[in-house]
Amino acid sequence: MNYIKQEMIDKGADGVIFHPICQPNSDIFTRVICEYSIDEIDSVNAVPKSGRSYYKIVDGKKILL
Repeated sequence: MNYIKQEMIDKGADGVIFHPICQPNSDIFTRVICEYSIDEIDSVNAVPKSGRSYYKIVDGKKILL
């Protein structure tokens, strides 16, 4: 199992967003490099060397963890 999926499981996240490093939380969703759900992450061969944040979907909205 890859380490990002393990982090997602540990945090109870539904997905991960890769974004520029040192990005304020308010800008993360506007400056997404790429994004993967917990189901998609198994098929990813490489991830960007960037900042990453995990989210959970609550009432249809992405909430940062």
